[in-house]
Amino acid sequence: MDIIQTILKDSNYHLALFTKKEIEDLQETIFTKITRGKETPYINCIVRKKDIQLKPEEIVRQLYAARLINQYGYTKKRIKFEYSVTFGREKKSADIVILDKDRPDAAYIIIELKKPKLKDGKNQLRSYCNATGAPIGVWTNGEQISHYHRKDPNYFEDITDIPKEKQSLKDILSERFTLKDLISKDKIANERKSLKDIILEMEDEVLANAGVDVFEEVFKLIFTKLYDEFGSKKDKANIEFYLDQNLDDEEKGDYDKLKETLIGLNDKKFCDKKEIKIPGIHYVPCATLISIKGAVGDFSIVYKDAEKTKQKTVAAIIVAEGAMTAHEEMIPHLSKVHLYSLNRFLDYAKNKQEEIPQTLVFWLDYSQPQYKTFSRTALLTAIKLSRKGRQITFIMNKMLVHKLEGQRLYDQARKQGIRFLRIDTPEDVSIKQENEKISFALKEKTLKNVIISFESDWLIIPETVQPSDKNSMIATLLKDQLDCEKYLQSANVRHRPTNSPRKGIFYTGSCHDETDDLDQNIELDLILNSIQKINDKQEVSSPIDIKINTKKCKRCLTCLRTCPHGAIVLDNNMCPFIVATACFSCGLCLSNCPAFAIESKTFCDASYVDLVSKDDIIVFACERSGALAAGDDEYDTYIKIQKVACVCRISQNILLKALEKGAKKIVLAGCHPDNCRSIKGSQTALFREKHITRLPGFENDCITFFPIAANESVKFKTFLAKEFIAN
Repeated sequence: MDIIQTILKDSNYHLALFTKKEIEDLQETIFTKITRGKETPYINCIVRKKDIQLKPEEIVRQLYAARLINQYGYTKKRIKFEYSVTFGREKKSADIVILDKDRPDAAYIIIELKKPKLKDGKNQLRSYCNATGAPIGVWTNGEQISHYHRKDPNYFEDITDIPKEKQSLKDILSERFTLKDLISKDKIANERKSLKDIILEMEDEVLANAGVDVFEEVFKLIFTKLYDEFGSKKDKANIEFYLDQNLDDEEKGDYDKLKETLIGLNDKKFCDKKEIKIPGIHYVPCATLISIKGAVGDFSIVYKDAEKTKQKTVAAIIVAEGAMTAHEEMIPHLSKVHLYSLNRFLDYAKNKQEEIPQTLVFWLDYSQPQYKTFSRTALLTAIKLSRKGRQITFIMNKMLVHKLEGQRLYDQARKQGIRFLRIDTPEDVSIKQENEKISFALKEKTLKNVIISFESDWLIIPETVQPSDKNSMIATLLKDQLDCEKYLQSANVRHRPTNSPRKGIFYTGSCHDETDDLDQNIELDLILNSIQKINDKQEVSSPIDIKINTKKCKRCLTCLRTCPHGAIVLDNNMCPFIVATACFSCGLCLSNCPAFAIESKTFCDASYVDLVSKDDIIVFACERSGALAAGDDEYDTYIKIQKVACVCRISQNILLKALEKGAKKIVLAGCHPDNCRSIKGSQTALFREKHITRLPGFENDCITFFPIAANESVKFKTFLAKEFIAN
């Protein structure tokens, strides 16, 4: 194998996937030619039947092609090397392609070898599969291998192997496994990937380009699973569940889901429908929240239930206030005989299915964007009725597909003859009732507003969902914000999917998002895992030595009002103190105290100012955004990047002292304002920039607030180069 090892030396290709016999068989076919006065290794290609110079990529290609023929049973006629793939006017070559058995001119499996790194190879493979329509892709560098099923252009699903010549893709996808099979097909062993490689591949799949690493949320699920399997079985901390006082049908459904979830998590049964009988978990079904004091691990709650006002001390709170559902049909000039809400129609269909008329119209997005769960219910109902001969039409602004099977259901509905008509606004539809029929005339959006006229016997409009009228009061008590639609929990990605700015307060269900059974299972998994850590005292305490100097404190309570995390509370003497386990270490209290009574040896003002030299450009970079975007790259010596917990820690005092010491420019590189974990940390930094630069004697650009996300490294470097390095 000396020749092969020599060729592979210093390349990113390896042969760990192949057996000793496979490599020896290839070695025996190698010969040399004199090329430009040098002996060069060649091989007679197993597929093309011509002499090919042997390079690292070609070695892996010949070995894998031999495996396709000998182990998978594919004929040489179906295997093509350097298969031409067209991208508009540009053409590229796929390394190995297996042609479709029934369509010899179409690609069935594409194997990528040119890119020895998984991330690059998968991107190349994705482009080839999308361009050719090939449903299966393989990437390998000889050491690792990955097999994918192209479910749609945006999603490549891992599969255990590719089909053999006499198998179909369906055989691979429907394969059932015993425990022995799972061990034999272990991805880490067979594909030569470490757990880190698999997680990094998952991260590439879900990383969002929106100022936040979405994979952080996926990793929480992975951690939850690992923690569940290997963690201790200590009792849970006290939890309070708060649901709407007037439970309607939908909210009772939410309660039922909650019960099922908790049974599944704790393997317990309910003795009483009104109360969850799990140690340490208390459920209050008819509660109105009155006040909350304290912090994580020691919340004092006052609430009113059906009997009287009560007070409890709990470790954590889960808010599950139900959303409100409007059931009435909303077209007054149509008779109720012809106009139905979705729930009323489903009740009718359950008892009198044979009496449902021939033609039906489902109108989604009538008064607001449709809930995906209602869209899915309407679609499933329509498919079922279509099979029984009913003629179904959908009117919508857009068809919401629900989870992975959503597109399949949509395609199935179209194949059954269900029509989907798109409009821009409800005003694009004209309706009138004529005798026993409803007449429609609408401007079809995808047909450039062509008027389409048709009739229907009945019109079905799904219910609308609205936030509870208690949300505003609850948000005020929790010291949190509502989102733009008045639901609980703001859209801040730092706290999604279930957290709040305050440790120990969580959201689940329709109070903050559209959820179904699976969503709520995931939410409660995350919440209960977090509460377990609180109970086990695994929640990381504040790493800084922040203290309130009681001799300097004037009890103005500025710190109490400004802390976005509820980490500052009052003792019995009405003096503020910091609860370490509730603190996120943002430093907002330090930078806002007018009496300089909040002190820290580690993060005092001097620790930021002492590093400043004359003509320096100082970048105070948030540890969750600016510092990550800066990375470990080296910058010019006059550019100094200081990592801070949050840019709100950099007070006006620090800024002025840094300028006084001769700093040429100061950059506050913080999160995008809506993504700041400390709610108003970035807004505070922006305010300080504007306040100081408006003062007499200061240049307009001496301080700059620069919003940046962790994954915007190129943007960060471009900003520095444009603003400072070029000058």
